[in-house]
Amino acid sequence: MKAPKKSTANFIIDIIALIQFILLLSTGLLIRYVLPRRSHGASVWGLTRHEWAEIHFLIAIVFLIAVTIHVYLHWHWILSMIKGRTPAYFTLRIVIGVIILIALIVLAIAPFCSTTGV
Repeated sequence: MKAPKKSTANFIIDIIALIQFILLLSTGLLIRYVLPRRSHGASVWGLTRHEWAEIHFLIAIVFLIAVTIHVYLHWHWILSMIKGRTPAYFTLRIVIGVIILIALIVLAIAPFCSTTGV
C-alpha cells in the first residue's frame, strides 16, 4: 500500500483539527452558558455539566494531538519562516493568516466582554 502524499496528509490533519476546534468551542460554550455551575440537575442530551466537561477534555486532547502533527508536518516551513527564507507568495498567506487569527481571537473573547449578566 502506498503512503499518502504529504499534501493529502496535511489536508486530513487540518480537517481533523478544524472539526476538533469547532467541537471544543461548542462544548466550551455549552458548559459555560447553557449548563452553568448553578444549573442543578440540568442536562443536554442526557449529559450533565460534569459529563460534558469530560467530553470537552477528551476533545482537547485529540485537538492537541492534531495540532502537534500539524506542526510536525509544517516544520520545514516553520524553520524557513524563522530563518527568513520565505518565497514571495507566502507574504499574502501570512497576512491572511494573521487577519484570520485576530478575528478568531476577537470572536473567542467577545462573550466575555458582554456587559449583560447571565
